[in-house]
Amino acid sequence: MYRALCLVLVFAVSTLCVLGTRDNPFIWQAVVEYDSVSERNYVAGSSLKQYSQDFQTLVVHNDLHGYSQRLLLDLGHGCNGTTTIDNLKSWNGNISSSLLSTPSIALVERGGHNCHLWSHKINNALALSSQHNLNITAILIADNTTYDDANAISLPTTANNPPIWNTTLPPIRNATLMPDNDIDSATINIHAAVYFTPALYAAELKAMIGKYNNDVRRYVQLGMLFEETSFLVNTTSGDTESQDDSDDGEGSNNADRGYLAYVIAAATTLVFVGMVCLRWCRKTRDDESAIDTADVVLGQNQQETRRLSITVLNNLCPVQELHKVDTKNTVCAVCLDELKENDLVRILPCNHGFCVACIDLWLTKKSSLCPICKYDCDPNHQPQRSSSEHVTEEEDSPSSPAQQQQQPPPPSTSETTVELQQVRVTRPTPPPPAVTTSSC
Repeated sequence: MYRALCLVLVFAVSTLCVLGTRDNPFIWQAVVEYDSVSERNYVAGSSLKQYSQDFQTLVVHNDLHGYSQRLLLDLGHGCNGTTTIDNLKSWNGNISSSLLSTPSIALVERGGHNCHLWSHKINNALALSSQHNLNITAILIADNTTYDDANAISLPTTANNPPIWNTTLPPIRNATLMPDNDIDSATINIHAAVYFTPALYAAELKAMIGKYNNDVRRYVQLGMLFEETSFLVNTTSGDTESQDDSDDGEGSNNADRGYLAYVIAAATTLVFVGMVCLRWCRKTRDDESAIDTADVVLGQNQQETRRLSITVLNNLCPVQELHKVDTKNTVCAVCLDELKENDLVRILPCNHGFCVACIDLWLTKKSSLCPICKYDCDPNHQPQRSSSEHVTEEEDSPSSPAQQQQQPPPPSTSETTVELQQVRVTRPTPPPPAVTTSSC
């Protein structure tokens, strides 16, 4: 049972780890035409899946719930003095102001004058977005060092054979180890997704921005995908290039199915684990309840209720005044009244005293056991005394018959005084010492 539960928990954790780890995404790259802010068409032949081992996720933010298609904007180095709204429009081919409100991803290059820290670049980009009502929801940091083997691999969106990296990413190209990456230690709250791209692919993107954005109607669009999928893209009907694709909605649905499958698998696993834990806890609780019930029943069977008649009660412990007897207790355990001198009480064989009315009702109607020590007052069941009573009697009893004769039961206080006086009176006097005489 425990082994199966552990296996299920391991499976659930591994499933959640798959859902939460997006270290090396691939990019859906496309060129789009905007008829308005919300209406767009994909240019035929422009939709590609770009793969690179150097694509790295630094902050996933809301992209974990599914890819987001964003308009690409070049923000240069992202420095505070140069990153202005006028420069942004200039760097992006005089982009229409109406399109700046669409979701966009800012391409920011490493380095720059007095703004080499990544947290400063991200903060400047988000501040510009907030100041001018832009909609920058992601940052793509571009490396400023070129590596020949850090190029991107382009595949059509319908391909289902992604490249496999046979070697690990060199530490010098690992974004998390770069000295100017202070995202983890930065005190700012980053409300955007952050990714890293090699310099070669960043140069391709900038060339595409300069090529298409001057056409005013065509722009570069990027979408980050974390799970391999293939899809068809609907293209503009009047373009000279042709491609037998489906509509964009179908491509989006196909991409979403992969994430939806993981979400369903994780939810199913968690529900199953919860049901197993609930049943296990319920079974444990039922077992404990059954044991407690069995103990109660056993105790009731062992202590079968017996009652005494008033005749037996009068013979066993007649009514007495309290000053004539000595009891172990000074309070009646039934009514909790203090036993005072001259009160009429009954003294049980265990030497516990009680009010007459209380103990009569107890022994004749409820049980023959003493309310305090559970001593069985029924003369027919004297051997069934409690273990504590046996231990007390064994400790109090003498160890030999001779000692039993020498140690009679303790009498009352007055009788003890008389006996001691009698011992003093009847004690024989020693004979006088013998007187010796010497003869002269």
